[in-house]
Amino acid sequence: MIDGGIAVADTVVRPGSPLRIVPLPHLVALKLYAGGAKSRADIVELLSRNPEADTAAIRTLCRGWRLGGLDPLIDEAAGS
Repeated sequence: MIDGGIAVADTVVRPGSPLRIVPLPHLVALKLYAGGAKSRADIVELLSRNPEADTAAIRTLCRGWRLGGLDPLIDEAAGS
């Protein structure tokens, strides 16, 4: 799961930096995998601050990793 996020991370923190930014769908999936109240709150916050996020892509990625519990968080973010 982590390797998949790193493999598609093509945005760097700044030119020349080895640090790359994991795309939003992967970040949401990693948070969902981590579980816990804080991770669920983080997902709601990420989605509410990124209303243009492709929720279909996020759902597909999470389903592929057999992660459940995403839909209520998407609904909560949309209602924020």
